[in-house]
Formats: sequence, structure tokens, C-alpha cells
Amino acid sequence: MGTHCVRLGKYEDALRHLDQVVFSDQKRGRTSAVNGWRANVLFNLGDGRAAFREINGLLAQADRFHWIWPWCRRLVSGFGRTNVENARQAVPFWQRYVNANPEDPAGRWELLMAMFYLRGQGEDVAKSYIEFRAEFDRHIAYVDADNAALPWDRLGHWAQDDEDWVEAERCFRTAYELAGGDYGYCLAIALNELGRFDESVPLLREQAQNVQPDAMSWFQLARLTPTLADGQRRSMPTREHLRSPQTMPWQCSTLAGLTGTVVMQ
Repeated sequence: MGTHCVRLGKYEDALRHLDQVVFSDQKRGRTSAVNGWRANVLFNLGDGRAAFREINGLLAQADRFHWIWPWCRRLVSGFGRTNVENARQAVPFWQRYVNANPEDPAGRWELLMAMFYLRGQGEDVAKSYIEFRAEFDRHIAYVDADNAALPWDRLGHWAQDDEDWVEAERCFRTAYELAGGDYGYCLAIALNELGRFDESVPLLREQAQNVQPDAMSWFQLARLTPTLADGQRRSMPTREHLRSPQTMPWQCSTLAGLTGTVVMQ
């Protein structure tokens, strides 16, 4: 009945039923399965602290039951970055996961993104950029190219915050070479800061014309190319357009951390 309520999205009812489950033979496998569902329900009810307590209990039996690590990975991937409290507890979970499953790139990716999420929320991650970069390099080597661009972008923003534009350019360039698209904007901004305008202009033109044709992209391009053709000038936004609420400056890399809530069934 509890799992049926989960599938219906009735999580409070599901938790009530799961709390009433008692096995007369005290078989750990059955009890662990119930605890796994409880963790799922607790996450969906917004009680991440209690969910992680269930997960920590399950991990003590992970050597006996092979489904525990994949199940917990799925849960923490879905809910580990929905809020700061969850992310704080997700970091040690992913550290344990990587130690137990060193060949799985997903765990390494999630660990990096949890750290970036916490830092982005103003939390103290107790590491300098240089210290974190050493950890980053160890993990990113396992992440496939399709998923590596976002962590490289996040690392670049950390360097940008430290005003280390040489390092920021290196990170943004790696992200752009891996995935192209929006990542070119951040690379162009870093190149501007380094005075490498001949390299930044083609990137900004790509953004303004194809990738992100908004007011700020055209504005940044116009700053560096005062001799734009008349046709291009006519297509650029007016000063009033730049001031309008609908065209607030597009900040360098607004890529999200993939933190949507996942309802597991």
C-alpha cells in the first residue's frame, strides 16, 4: 500500500503505511527495502535530514545488498541539490560513493556539482580555488565530454570571482571546446579582460547573431567593434531596449545546476 501511494504522489499516506510495516522474521533485506522507500518519501515530503538518516543506515548494508548504492545514488542525484541543507549532506554521501564506486563518473560529476552549488549559495566550502582545483582535476578526468562542460564552466566562474582571468579563460575555453554554444559568451568576456580582443570578437558575434541574440550580446559586441556595418547597427537594440526590464543584462553563463526535484516511482 505504501508504494502504491508513492506512485499516486500521496507521500504522507505512503509514509504512514511504511511506518507500520513490521516483519516477523526480521529479515534485513526486507527491512532495508522499506527503508529505501522511506528515504524516497521523506525527500518528496521535503525532509532531507530524515531521508539522509535512512540513507546512512542503508549504506551500512551496501556490501550485502547490491541494490543499495544505485538506489541511493538515484535519490541523492534527484534531491541532493534542491536546497542547501540537502547539498551539505550530499557532499559526504558522494565522497563515500566515489570511494566505493571509483569507476562511476556520475558520482564524481555529482560531487563536483554539489560543491559548486554550495559555493554558489554563499556557503563556505572550506577550500581555496587552488585546493579545489586539485580535487577537480582528479574527478573531471573520469567525466565524459558530454557532461564535463558544465563543471569546467563552474570552475571558471570561481576563478573569475577571484579575478584570476588567466585561469578563468582556461576553464571557459575548455567548456567551450567541449560543448560550444552558450559557453562562448563566458570565454569572450574572459578574453576581453585579458585584452585579447581579436579572439573575443568572433565569439561575441556568434553569440549575438546565433546563440544568444539578446541586447547584452549585441552591446558587448558593439563595444569592441565600433566599425560595424550599417546593416548590423540597424539590427542592434536601442538604448531604451537595453534599459527595459525584459532585456536585463544576460550574465555570463546562467547555466543551472540541474537541481529539479525528481519524483521517483
